[in-house]
Amino acid sequence: MDELNIIHDQLKRMRSMNKFYHHQFLIDVRIFFTLGLIGLISTLINTKIAYVLPFLSLFGSVLLAFHAYYLIFSRHYSEYLEKNHKNYFLLSYNHFFVPCDVLSYTKHWLGL
Repeated sequence: MDELNIIHDQLKRMRSMNKFYHHQFLIDVRIFFTLGLIGLISTLINTKIAYVLPFLSLFGSVLLAFHAYYLIFSRHYSEYLEKNHKNYFLLSYNHFFVPCDVLSYTKHWLGL
């Protein structure tokens, strides 16, 4: 494989990782918010349930921090891969690499 295909494959993996961790982060926020709200409401019935809430919030914050860390990592690494390649420009909407000269000629031809 040439260098361009390797970078393209890494970029696809990082973007799919970014999508997965973003999706998982939002699901976990909803789950722990709902569990915390149910726990707060259920303390009206039994006050001993309030002892579980700090552990629930601690576990939720650790899990959300884990997802947020990998979300930030995948975003920064995909930006690094896009900026690292000097001879090609990434058209991100369809994941194609195009030589820079073609884009400059196209911009000149369109009058941009």
